[in-house]
Amino acid sequence: MVNAGQRLSISFGSGGGPKIIGPTVGMSGGYPGGYTDWHVIFSDTNALELIEKGMSYPTTLQEIMQWIDEGKLKVGNIKYVSGGMPSVPLKDGDLYLLSSHGEAGWGDPIERDPELIEDDLNNGWMTPEVAKGIYGGVAQFVDGKWKVDEQATLREREKIRQTRREKAQPFKEWWVQERTHVLNKEFREEVRYAYQDVLNNPKSGSRFRGFWRIGEDYQL
Repeated sequence: MVNAGQRLSISFGSGGGPKIIGPTVGMSGGYPGGYTDWHVIFSDTNALELIEKGMSYPTTLQEIMQWIDEGKLKVGNIKYVSGGMPSVPLKDGDLYLLSSHGEAGWGDPIERDPELIEDDLNNGWMTPEVAKGIYGGVAQFVDGKWKVDEQATLREREKIRQTRREKAQPFKEWWVQERTHVLNKEFREEVRYAYQDVLNNPKSGSRFRGFWRIGEDYQL
């Protein structure tokens, strides 16, 4: 931050996106987006001194923490904020980091084209661990580039499918369990608020009561 003595505040400007959009379940088997963003503010640093000496300054969380461990970067205070960012004044030389996320995906992650996984890896947009754990893509670093092993990827994806089968629950069992929550009105506050709106609409309310096989007088 430059121009010492002037007030600069960082505030989160997506208008509640993390609370409304983030939990979306995805489409056609896609994974949901992350629930929220998080922010890190490093105050009272020696970043300006490093710059004056002709050095650079760290630009990623991993690099910042590494520089702190090595004693290269000195930090007086670290503040972590999850979700909406409050108005926080920053001083000359402070470092601010925002980690955001994509929204819900479309389609089953383990059907992602291996070439697209390679592109993401070689552009530094994901780690090999994410490629394997989310997409079932097994990659090796060869001649300075990431290359997906298609046969190993097929085997890894079959392991993921088998794990899903073992964890799967018949729909009828799930429905019976969830219906108990509906009958007992066991909802989180924000879910209760949303369902109140649903039930007040004749069309959507009828569908809700019909799906859960509850009386027409059911209200929240």
